[in-house]
Amino acid sequence: MTLRPGEAPGRAIAVFPFLKTSEPVCLGDFTFRSTGDTTDLSREDCAHVKEVADMLFLQDDLRITSAAYAMLPALDLDQNEPCLWELKRVQAIVAYCYSAPHPTFGHPFFHYEQASLAIFSPEPVSIFLVRPEHHVNAIAPRSTLTPHEWNRVPGYNGRYNFRHPFWVVKNSRLYPPVPHMALNISQDLAHDFHRFLQEPQHNLLPVLLRRPTTEAAERVLTALTWYNRANAFRCDDDTVFIHLATAFETLLTLPRDSKTERIVDAVSLLLGRIPRLDLWVQQFYGARSDLAHEGITERLHFLPADKKNLAGSLQYNSLLADGRQIFQLCVGAVLFGAHLGARGGCGTN
Repeated sequence: MTLRPGEAPGRAIAVFPFLKTSEPVCLGDFTFRSTGDTTDLSREDCAHVKEVADMLFLQDDLRITSAAYAMLPALDLDQNEPCLWELKRVQAIVAYCYSAPHPTFGHPFFHYEQASLAIFSPEPVSIFLVRPEHHVNAIAPRSTLTPHEWNRVPGYNGRYNFRHPFWVVKNSRLYPPVPHMALNISQDLAHDFHRFLQEPQHNLLPVLLRRPTTEAAERVLTALTWYNRANAFRCDDDTVFIHLATAFETLLTLPRDSKTERIVDAVSLLLGRIPRLDLWVQQFYGARSDLAHEGITERLHFLPADKKNLAGSLQYNSLLADGRQIFQLCVGAVLFGAHLGARGGCGTN
């Protein structure tokens, strides 16, 4: 929204509405704290954090008790500011860490939407955006808003997951991006992120937030973005195959042709000659090819047999569940290789 003369945004606030934290945690250049912790903030910033926290609802009239937030400089959300670019990287890594597949069921521990990020920029907003009147009915008393010049009122210009604009005022409600969202009881961003970094496939993820960035880091982050898209609630299995395949191709810089053979070689080089890994790749890309060219596939599970006997084979894990595990292992191997190359003076590109 274009600011009028005399209008200026305040310090913005980034919030993970569905992630809580017991203590401050540093992610890149940002420190995320619980919305109940306003230590060292100015009176104005404290008020904004309180108003934002009061807007976060899970469903119906159930307000979320606390969320993880970080203070930002004043921003123009319509511009590609460096701060927003850095936040995208942070969200990509947080969503990625929480997406490890369940060891039994194979689905992601958290879907992408559970790591949603909302940005609130304190600035005047149009009364017509926060108090629409056409074809709506207020079912509860609302505070009176008195618009100032240009029909604006004090509020917040927002972005949900860097894509979806929204406008709110004090006592507004912001709900999840999907019809039903569950909050995990044990989830704790500070504790969980420390634990994630103890795992071999994750311990070099912080290098992706360093500046200046490298070509290798940009490639990995782009691959993580596609991987996270594959873990969205709204994606069916067909869409997940396409997004996950794109994540592999981006991570491994595969050529446009002979992808199946090249990914077998690339994954085997990174992870070793694991039994039946080549068969998994062939079946995964066979399913992906079915979807790309025919729009449908029946090959959703791994069949531990050669191609001649696929019809009579027992079905094992979902190809997608195995794919998530293999992708995360490959990310760790790529980052480790880049790290060794940098230490050896070979560059990171």
